[in-house]
Amino acid sequence: MNSVALKLGVLLMAAPRLFFAGDVARALIAEPRVEAEAFTWFTLNETQEEIQRLLGAPHLAAEFGADYVSWQYRIAADADDHDHSHVLVFRKSTGKLVSVTRMYEPERAVDPFFPESESQVHALPGAGKPQYKITVRKLPGERLLVAMGVGKRGDPTGQLTILRRDAVRVFHPWLDEQLKDGQSAGAATGSR
Repeated sequence: MNSVALKLGVLLMAAPRLFFAGDVARALIAEPRVEAEAFTWFTLNETQEEIQRLLGAPHLAAEFGADYVSWQYRIAADADDHDHSHVLVFRKSTGKLVSVTRMYEPERAVDPFFPESESQVHALPGAGKPQYKITVRKLPGERLLVAMGVGKRGDPTGQLTILRRDAVRVFHPWLDEQLKDGQSAGAATGSR
């Protein structure tokens, strides 16, 4: 057998592994985790170019508002053909990452990301009973980690978001007011 045919055969046999390894690497980069008791995910200092290098081109991109663009990905194994597993929002004027949302289907508990001593529960004002609640953790670098619909330990969420503190006033103005005033539903409900 000539050496060209042998090399081509080896390459064809290795190709699925190389593509699979790339998918695994993308999924690992995109997943929030706790390592050595520290929360690890995006720093929000990433640019569009860096994200595209790490995760590839988005499945869908859409501009919204005066200064934002959303990139949607189907990275996770739990993403189906109709939903996206990750939504990344960039500021158009700077190209910097503003927020990342991990969509979970089915919903899951995210308690390891929210130590009780570092987390607060906030409730949407004016919401009916039961109130819509979220759990918030302040992270270094003026970032917030938010679990939507989570009012106590063990509650599952379909959305976990990390976002810049200064973007809260744009995306969640009610939460911005509560954070400024030091309000929390946790003290009132005894949760977290």
